[in-house]
Amino acid sequence: MAARINKKFLLVLTGVVVLLISSAVGIWVTWIHESVSDLIASGDSFYERGLYGKAGRRYGKAILKDPKNVDLYIKFFDAKSSEPVEFGAPARKAHGEQIMALRAALREEPDNAEAFGRLMMLFMKRGVELNDITAWNSMKIASDSALEVGEIIEAYKYRGVAQVNLLRSQLPMSDEERWQIQKDLE
Repeated sequence: MAARINKKFLLVLTGVVVLLISSAVGIWVTWIHESVSDLIASGDSFYERGLYGKAGRRYGKAILKDPKNVDLYIKFFDAKSSEPVEFGAPARKAHGEQIMALRAALREEPDNAEAFGRLMMLFMKRGVELNDITAWNSMKIASDSALEVGEIIEAYKYRGVAQVNLLRSQLPMSDEERWQIQKDLE
């Protein structure tokens, strides 16, 4: 005995499957298959219009597709630092994202003076405005790393600034660390 096939059900099922496949392809083309240059162009457009949050998200997507591009990290940093944020947890999150972007840029290109300078200014701002001792320590560690890896001359200056502020905070230091401060500031 042959089983009968419900033709209406088969037509509806075929229509639903075709609709789902076309929707998936549309989503893939719209959201996933954007090239890095398209993401950068749309991020730049958002940035110019003052939509810094959207620009940061576009640059973030571009970074995921091209993580070796140091310029993308700097654009991401610029967008995130221009975006107004509320005080408290959102500000800490944004600040952390900015630091991570600049550190990632320095991992990819350790002698990038622009990324290093922006990172140091971020630490300095945090140290001065928030009187955060850990910012000075982070600045010193990043400067030491920059001096070990590359020839960023400004690293001596920033290491000296960090060490002086650590001294001012009256943290205990060895004679060797004091000698290094004097040498850096000469």
